[in-house]
Amino acid sequence: MQIVTYTSIAGNYDKPRKDVVVYKGEGMFTDPKRESNIYAAMPHKFFEADYSIWVAGNVFLKKTPKMIVKNLLKGHDICLYHHHKRDCIYDEGEVIRRIKKDKEEVVDNHMQKYKKEGYPENNGLVEAGIIIRKHSKQMDRFNEAWFAELCTGSRRQQLSFNYVLSKFPEINARILNENIRKGEYVRVTQHKR
Repeated sequence: MQIVTYTSIAGNYDKPRKDVVVYKGEGMFTDPKRESNIYAAMPHKFFEADYSIWVAGNVFLKKTPKMIVKNLLKGHDICLYHHHKRDCIYDEGEVIRRIKKDKEEVVDNHMQKYKKEGYPENNGLVEAGIIIRKHSKQMDRFNEAWFAELCTGSRRQQLSFNYVLSKFPEINARILNENIRKGEYVRVTQHKR
């Protein structure tokens, strides 16, 4: 079983790391967050593996990758943590606008698109600090659809993940209903600029 644990640190947003494979970006985007999204969303474009574990630059594993895949993925295609405060992409969009994590107009247009399509409120919200995947052709299609949303809408991963997942009923997702910051598998620190 081949597992690749990786991250992306673009624009010196976090300190360099030696515990995981680090992608620094190819300069496709001038925005470091969008540059990192290339790797977070599409690992199949950068390496071959049976499984991958994406960690944000401020997330560190407390268990081995093999144990994480075995205990958290548990036969699913993808696994993430449920957001520790909210359960709705629209509520999250309002918070992102208020604290200026993305441009207001971009967030507004993105959320309006989902509302026009009838995507429901309170339909789940994830934190993408760790993403555990089983690599497959169907996961590749999901990854590419998610990346398209990250390019055409908000750069904030949690706003589009559940929406894209709803378009792929064949993807068996596990959303952990616990706080990523209090779990036994990862340690979350502050981002270091």
